[in-house]
Amino acid sequence: MAKRNTFSRHDPCFDRRRHSAVLAAPRVLDACIKKDCMEDLQVCFCPEDQEVIDHCVWVRRPEAALENVTFDVEPVHMQPGFWEVDMTLSFSVAVDAFCLGMEEPVRLCGVACFKKRSILFGGQRGVQIFRSNGRESSAAPEATLQAAEPVALRARLADCREEPGRLKKAVLITVGLFSVTSLERPAQMLVPVFNHGVPEKECAETEIDACEQFESMRFPTERFICGERGCR
Repeated sequence: MAKRNTFSRHDPCFDRRRHSAVLAAPRVLDACIKKDCMEDLQVCFCPEDQEVIDHCVWVRRPEAALENVTFDVEPVHMQPGFWEVDMTLSFSVAVDAFCLGMEEPVRLCGVACFKKRSILFGGQRGVQIFRSNGRESSAAPEATLQAAEPVALRARLADCREEPGRLKKAVLITVGLFSVTSLERPAQMLVPVFNHGVPEKECAETEIDACEQFESMRFPTERFICGERGCR
């Protein structure tokens, strides 16, 4: 078994200047996972598409994509070090709308929003950081949201009366989302360094022939085999 090279600050052979480096990186102070089932989010359409929705009989094939997230981080009163993270998630939504007298459905796109809150530990109010590029870091921790691709579970029509004597319809969509919310603060860390990484791969200057690339691919035999579970 190969012997691992370990270094200690108390080792006389350890040179701190050669085998360590100070890195500035965000430190995660607290994080949480969440599985949100956002039920019956109302989809907002432009006036022309809303006119089509008002004459529809049903909708299907919903799709959703997370486009933007806005944050509001505020300290929790009477709980020093904890912060409320209010997030507004904006989704772009697409559905097929079926109307009477139309042979093919109409694909319509709109926007839906969802608000959520998490309470995480972010430490006491820190210092303000000013940089030469003009960006300023506030005393509050920085909130981040990592989200998987949303799953559009269902879309349906609902009646709503927004104007006297006129019946309007709304598209309600249910979306599932897996996410991780975290609070971070900048920190300076001393880490061991064994060698600086320099890429060994040379930049390619020639274009790859498409047919040669296709010839190098393996023939997918398993896709043409019908077994007990049917054809794949």
